[in-house]
Amino acid sequence: MKFRRLSIVTGAICAAVALSQLALADDAACQAIVAANGKSFSNGVSVNTKINKTGVDFAKATPKIFGNYSKLICAYVRDEPIKGAPASVYSQRYESSAGITNAQIWISKKTGLLLREELDGDLGPKGKGHESMIFGYAK
Repeated sequence: MKFRRLSIVTGAICAAVALSQLALADDAACQAIVAANGKSFSNGVSVNTKINKTGVDFAKATPKIFGNYSKLICAYVRDEPIKGAPASVYSQRYESSAGITNAQIWISKKTGLLLREELDGDLGPKGKGHESMIFGYAK
């Protein structure tokens, strides 16, 4: 359980740093993801997050992918409620020599917090994996 929390926090920190270095002022989708990560992790997200993993566990590779990427693409996808709460869905793709990640991220329209993330990782010859995260917050 501690490793899961650490991998979430490590990945989020690396993602926030990487995004803050690349995202431009007019890149609203990347900025929305950066803001949601910052707000979510300052609100105790790791306490109640549920993670399901399949395939290769690529959590250890995410700092290399997020920290040394050659390409980052963020986009607004659609609006979609989560448990009746309005949310915006974004896509995010990192490409690096260490691998590729593709994510769909649900962000609450009311609170700006992360609600859900579906993340696919491709580490080339090491294999592929998937993480499904439902975020919960300390009350």
